[in-house]
Parts: sequence; structure tokens; C-alpha cells
Amino acid sequence: MNERSQAALWRKAAVLGSLWASCEIVLGSFLHNARIPMRGHFMTFIAVALLVAGHRLWPERGLLWRSGLICAALKTISPSAFIFGPMLAISCQSFLLELAVAVAGANPLGYVLGGGLAMTWSLLHKIGRILLFYGPEAAALYGRAWQQARLWLGLSHAGPWIPLLLLGAANFLAGSMAAVIGLKVGEAPAPAGPPVPRPLPDLPSPSRPALFPYLYRILKRPKLWLGVLIASTLAGLLLRPGGGFWIGLRMGMRAVILTLGFAAIGWWLRSSALMARLTAGRRGLFLSTLDCAFNALPGFVAALPPGREILRNPVVCLRQMLAQVSARES
Repeated sequence: MNERSQAALWRKAAVLGSLWASCEIVLGSFLHNARIPMRGHFMTFIAVALLVAGHRLWPERGLLWRSGLICAALKTISPSAFIFGPMLAISCQSFLLELAVAVAGANPLGYVLGGGLAMTWSLLHKIGRILLFYGPEAAALYGRAWQQARLWLGLSHAGPWIPLLLLGAANFLAGSMAAVIGLKVGEAPAPAGPPVPRPLPDLPSPSRPALFPYLYRILKRPKLWLGVLIASTLAGLLLRPGGGFWIGLRMGMRAVILTLGFAAIGWWLRSSALMARLTAGRRGLFLSTLDCAFNALPGFVAALPPGREILRNPVVCLRQMLAQVSARES
């Protein structure tokens, strides 16, 4: 691929990645304010459908993972305190979808397989996050909890992998359904309507002296200490007598320390000092593309329907989004 073709591909990835990031902002804010559970799965469902529809519009190799990198980079403007995990998840989901399409082809089988893998990654990411934050004791706690649940349910021969396999199958099915919706959307995009003004969240760039007040605000969140309390209580009830509570307390404090560590990484990723270091000297193709993506993001946010409407009519809204993509690139 020559330099001109690469630049054109990155430009398309900037448009698709910006639209993905705008969905993260609009729909993510709605889901957060409405306190809807499984927000990450909803976001992944819409992302898979959007990527499949976008790839049907531009069936070019490398478009999907490039769009994921752009969206992950745009995640730095998110008002959330924790952006490192979502950035990693977005990148991995786009790479899995790209891998499936590369192996099975840009056809319904490849898209359905990729959508299932991308959605299943959400489950694997959550399991990995629990093991990372709470340590190997979390696996032992799950095993003891499953033993109790197995006795209550009368499933004497069911192994501890059964619930995980069922959850994995449900996630794969949901991702496959999202890919089917994306295929349907990609067949006939709707005409783009006039954008509705929607302001971006006001997020000032953090500075180095603001790090410790930033972490202190995280420590004041009741949800963080509620996790410590739940881990300590469950470990005290289910793990070995006498020491279970202290094991749970150690698990909780490990989670607090890692939470602060990853929050600091997220603070550093969105810091102006990092961006100045990245943009110093010769600007590469990725950074130039990222500039285009940042410039396109406000327009996409303004043109998106409200988050409630996206959940009610995902096919219609996705067709409108795809029309915005087509109009932006044409």
C-alpha cells in the first residue's frame, strides 16, 4: 500500500472512529445518568453494528483496527476518571473484529464471527479486571460461591465453568446479533438529516499539580469502599474460617491501590504534557489523522440523536449515523 492509499485509509478510519467516539459520549452519558446496568455491553453492541455497517461502506483491510485506535485515542476527552480500561477494550474489540474479517472474509460469516468475538471480549475483560484488581483469591471466592449455589440449585455435577460458558455464549450471540444489524444498516443508509446542537462535555486538561486532588476525589467515592466491604464480607463467609475476613480486606485494599494507579495512568494519558511530547518534532500519519478526528468529533456529536432514541430505534439511528459518515467522506 503506497503512502497516498494509507493516508486515504487513515482518513476514513478517522471519520468512522470519530463517529464511534461520539456514540461513546452521547449514549454513554445517557446510560450513566439513567443508571442502566451492563452499560459496557450496550456500548459494545452499538459499536459492533456501527463498525460492520462502516466496513460495508468501505470494505478495506485495516479499516476496523485503525478506527478502534482513533476511538481509543479520542477517549481521552471523556469525563470519566477511568479511561485506560475502556481504551484497551475498544482497541481489542476492533482488532478482534478485524481479525475475524481477515480470516473468514468480508462476508456475513466474518462479520458475525467478529461481532461475537468483540462482544465476548467484554466478558473476558471484566473477568480479567476482577482477577487483576482482587487477585487470585477472587477465583477461590467464586469457586466457593458456586459450590453453595450448586447445592441450592440441585446441580451436583455442574462444574464451575458452566456459568462462564453460558455467559460467554450469551455474549457471543448478542455480538452476532449486533453484526446482523450492522449488515442490515449497511444495505441502505438513510439520508443525513440536519444536526441537532449538542455540546461536548467540559473537560479541562489536567495538570501535574492536580494529580493528588484528582485521586483524592476518587477516594471519596462510596462505590469504591462498598466494593471493599462486599469483598471482605463474602470472603469472611465463604473462605476459610477465621482468616476469610482478612483475606477479603486484603483483596479490597489491593483493588483500591490498583484503582488509584490506573486512575493516575488515565490522568497522564489525557495530560497536556503527554500530548505536547507526542506532537513534538515530525508529525506522523497517525497524529495527523488524530487531529482530523478531534476536529470531526464535535460535528458528529451535534448530529447524533439522543441516547434514548438510539436505544429505542438502533437501526434507524445507525442508518442516520452511516449517512453522516458517507456525507463526511464524499
